[in-house]
Amino acid sequence: MKIKKNLLRNIVKPLTRLLHYTSKAENGTLSQSTPLKSQTLHPSNTYTRCNEMPLWNFMQIIETNNLYWLLKPQCTDLPKDAPEIWEGIFLEYLELTGDAQFRYMIELTEKIESLRLKITAVDASLTLLENYKSKPIIEALLEMGYKVEDMKDWDTYFLSLQTIQKRLGNSKMELRIKQKEFENLKKNYGKFKNDSNFFTKVLNRLSKHQGYRVDPLITTVAEFALMFNDYIK
Repeated sequence: MKIKKNLLRNIVKPLTRLLHYTSKAENGTLSQSTPLKSQTLHPSNTYTRCNEMPLWNFMQIIETNNLYWLLKPQCTDLPKDAPEIWEGIFLEYLELTGDAQFRYMIELTEKIESLRLKITAVDASLTLLENYKSKPIIEALLEMGYKVEDMKDWDTYFLSLQTIQKRLGNSKMELRIKQKEFENLKKNYGKFKNDSNFFTKVLNRLSKHQGYRVDPLITTVAEFALMFNDYIK
């Protein structure tokens, strides 16, 4: 299959950049000042931070696992990355409340995101290389430890692509294992052990402590965390 040169340039350049970014993220050498643009964008129809999400919505997701509670009022379209948005909010909550295990969960979710990024980048690269031998992509893959053999010999070339695909399968398996571990942590972790009355009990105690009724509909998750920390001191 032939690819038009201008279309090819539009594919190779961003894909090469993605591969370099993934390599740095995997090696822990990525500067926080140079994120991918796609990582800084958030869907405007969902809550993405604890300082904007009503506690009521947070409670509903904890109790029902229904991610539609991420949606802001009058919004109906749940984005495909809703599970990742929820993970971010959940981890931020753990950090705000000073939970003892939140650091490990953050490290785990960072590894999950790194693996997702790696799999996406390498899969896209292999699809491109099956139709076009791109030196920048091949060099970027080598930086990640994936060597594409002898570009002049098609048999050797395609065999090396298949070898990389098999190696990538190990990363996909690792991703599934870590995702399952993270889900188990969320289900079985401390105060979230299927106790649907947890937040109701805490809100009652906080209301007495604060001297006024704490309304979960207007109180953000961040505000709740601050009150909770003050209460348990």
